[in-house]
Amino acid sequence: MRIALRVLVAVLALVAGAAVGLAGVAVYAWWWGLLIAVVATVAGELALRPGPQRLAFAVGWVVPVGIAMVPRSEGDFAIEKGVPGYTLMVLGAAVLLVASATLPIGRRNLRQAGARLEG
Repeated sequence: MRIALRVLVAVLALVAGAAVGLAGVAVYAWWWGLLIAVVATVAGELALRPGPQRLAFAVGWVVPVGIAMVPRSEGDFAIEKGVPGYTLMVLGAAVLLVASATLPIGRRNLRQAGARLEG
């Protein structure tokens, strides 16, 4: 039961991250839209406990932003060059960095790492 609940929360976090990322791509060009995108992203990231759920949110957020950064057939990007576009890209890197850096290390791995450092 606990595992099923954790998987459900991770899937919901993935969907929520994708929704926040897509909304951020849609409104980042306006200063108030970028501010809302940053606040919603940080709030979503901090609302989840460190672990797979936070990582799922980050991956869900990065996918629509990453797709928007790929050049389109017209030769332009959905995310334009400039401070707002670069801010959104850096935010994506920060989201993944925070989610990855806060992944819990298992007790067994922590003991093994401590033993290697001591001896």
